[in-house]
Formats: sequence, structure tokens, C-alpha cells
Amino acid sequence: MTMPTTTMPALFRLRVHLADTAPEIWRLIEIDADLRLDQLHTALQTVMRWENSHLHDFEDRDPGTRWKPSQPEPRRWGPGVLREDDEDLLPEEDYTLRDILTQESPLFYEYDLGDSWQHCLTLIEILTKKSTDNPVTVIRGERRCPLEDSGGI
Repeated sequence: MTMPTTTMPALFRLRVHLADTAPEIWRLIEIDADLRLDQLHTALQTVMRWENSHLHDFEDRDPGTRWKPSQPEPRRWGPGVLREDDEDLLPEEDYTLRDILTQESPLFYEYDLGDSWQHCLTLIEILTKKSTDNPVTVIRGERRCPLEDSGGI
């Protein structure tokens, strides 16, 4: 029997870290589970202190691993400008965090497709959302992100 998906207002407590950084650059945030991926992009730009001057996309498979035919087909989401050239890219404005993020499988966010800043978003906990909660709250974190256009890791 399949359990019904909860539609109660929820906050997702996420750990966001910038891949391949040592020491690690990370944030712990609480974010409205019903934010669309395009809104998540805006939130990540703010909490990571990027300047939102480059393209981005999301993927439900770790881009650093190889896909095997025995695994489900990976899904990718992105903005309209990228979808013009990639018919497999799903519209980010049509999906919410609740739709795709589970505690079993992280979400990957790439910012600046040239420098390839890979972020891993891991769902730590699902919290009940109160009417007084902000859509996004930074709980804590360490270190600032590299400068824009610095060439990647």
C-alpha cells in the first residue's frame, strides 16, 4: 500500500554544501517545502551569497557518478533559456521541493555551468510549518563561497 503524500504545510531542513571544497563550504537552512525550483534557485543564490549572474540547473542524480541502466533515468530541471536547447530538461517552475526531494535521495544544484559550482542538497528533517515561519531561514553555516568567475574549484 502506498502512503499518501503529505500536503500539510512543511519546512524542509536542508544541508547545502558546495562539492569538492576543503574545508567544506556549507549551510543549514529551513525552507518552505512548497517553493518551486526557480524559487529555490533564488534562495540558494542568497544563502550561498552568489550574484545570480550565471545559468543553473538541478538534477536528482549525483553528477559525479555514472548512471547505470539498472537505475531510474535521472531527471534534470532548469530555466526556460536552457530548455530551448535541451528537450530533456524539465521546467523548474513546475516542480516544488516537496515534489522531488526525499530523505533517501539528495538534489544537486549546479550554478555557473562554466565554472560548475556543484551543490548537494540533503533533506535532514521535515518540520511542521507555522504561519509565522519565513519561507527561508539560514540556521548556520561555514565559510563564504568563492568569487564569481574564479574558474571553479
